[in-house]
Amino acid sequence: MGKKCLFCIVLSVVVLSVLIAGCVQMDNTFEDKADVSGGETSVEPAGPVKITLLMPQHPSRHVLNEEDGFYKEIVKRLNIELDINMVVGSDYQAKKNMIIASGGYPDIFCDETKNLVSYIAEGIIMDIKPLAEQYKGQDILNALKDKKDRYSVSDSSGRLLGVPEINDVIWTNSLIIRKDWLNSLNLSVPQTMDELYQYLKRCKKSDLGGDGSTIPYATRDLSYIGIIESVTDNKNGNLAAWDRYEKQYVCDAISDQYKEGLKFLNKLYSEKLMDNEYATTKTQQWEQKVVSGIVGLTYDNISRAVVFNYAWAQQDPNTTYEAMIVPPLKDSHGNQWHEMFSPVSQNVYAISRKNKEIEKSIEFLNYFFTDEGATILNIGVEGITYEIGESGKPQMLVGAEDAINSFNAPDTTSFVGYKTWQPKEMQAGDLYAPIKEFVALYGNFETVAPPMVYTEEEMNIIGSATSIQKYVETSQNEFIMGGKSFEQWDEYVNKVKEMNIEEIIKVYNAVAKRFAEFK
Repeated sequence: MGKKCLFCIVLSVVVLSVLIAGCVQMDNTFEDKADVSGGETSVEPAGPVKITLLMPQHPSRHVLNEEDGFYKEIVKRLNIELDINMVVGSDYQAKKNMIIASGGYPDIFCDETKNLVSYIAEGIIMDIKPLAEQYKGQDILNALKDKKDRYSVSDSSGRLLGVPEINDVIWTNSLIIRKDWLNSLNLSVPQTMDELYQYLKRCKKSDLGGDGSTIPYATRDLSYIGIIESVTDNKNGNLAAWDRYEKQYVCDAISDQYKEGLKFLNKLYSEKLMDNEYATTKTQQWEQKVVSGIVGLTYDNISRAVVFNYAWAQQDPNTTYEAMIVPPLKDSHGNQWHEMFSPVSQNVYAISRKNKEIEKSIEFLNYFFTDEGATILNIGVEGITYEIGESGKPQMLVGAEDAINSFNAPDTTSFVGYKTWQPKEMQAGDLYAPIKEFVALYGNFETVAPPMVYTEEEMNIIGSATSIQKYVETSQNEFIMGGKSFEQWDEYVNKVKEMNIEEIIKVYNAVAKRFAEFK
């Protein structure tokens, strides 16, 4: 079997990531079920209560249906019927806007908090907090006790816009290096920019990939050029970036540290230590290069280290290939901080003003924050998908693959409730231990930017950044590839300033200040 084919199979085994939902009807629209006033809950009938739900669908994920174990279990336990309209991600916003404009609101729908701010002002959705207090949604409120978590899904008045997913599995990006190549070169793990550079030079000189195929440093898409973050105090070229020491937003794209990062990449590019196709390489092409064993260093989601090691072991149980996560290089303050993401998703589930089944809707959303609901959400049902092993921990039932696929324990899909490490540990065992250890050692939530909730006026100002971002990205590649000389840096900085970047930074800091004052 070819490496490409085998990789696709391996990736599908390791990344068991699917959408959580229920009955799927891709072509239906929602009926106008109630008047705009909402808030009146109908008397619960003896049969299942129907709840309509609009949510995005990942294009490569399983489309759930009434035969899925998850659907059957949830409707049985909650006495509901889920009528779900799932829309492929790229089409989701257009479809959602069309449905809302028609007045046929679903009972519950998923959206980004920045969009829901205007919806709650227009009376399209309701404040979740009083509903949760009235209808036994205490588990939702308990999950959002932390000020930062609560604010991230609220508007500037403190109204709770929707119910989020809270994820224990924090996927963040870092450098990933070939540990076996380090051993072959008798080198320790790089701790400085110069040590990183020397490792890449040795990789090329020794041609560890074989037959002149070695790519010392490879990446995918422009968004993963983030080696800059690892060598420049997290200065990654963002227009508005949170300065973790000054505790304010600054424009990274014109900082001296970002300039030094671009110079470093320019050196790698000019000395052929970096994949010369980096700007056009897509995910699948990049995966093929790494799994074929010719890449010495990459920058990506830390879970990729597990994926690569698993793929290599499947190809050859005796393989010597091994990927490892590089500890953060010390910044200018001497700290080794790994940037973390907020565990609270910005895609939340809102309750529409026309929802006549508010009590049952709150029960449904709240359920996945209970111990019972979170267990079903993550690993299914004991005796069907898992059993408790001698260690006291859940483990997959042997021969239960069909049942497990039927429950489709979620991975990266935005839903509601708690997401945990359990399904990953059940699938790949100790392979995830290095990731958990890395996050425990270097993960720092104190460096995370405050949650940002904008007014409509602020959104309009920020929207003007699109043209600036395009200019910055174009210039980034020109500096890396040599199309622009670094003698033109001041000209580049002045151009960015002329494009109103300072006004945009003011907005970001005003929003951050609002969070600081939030009670």
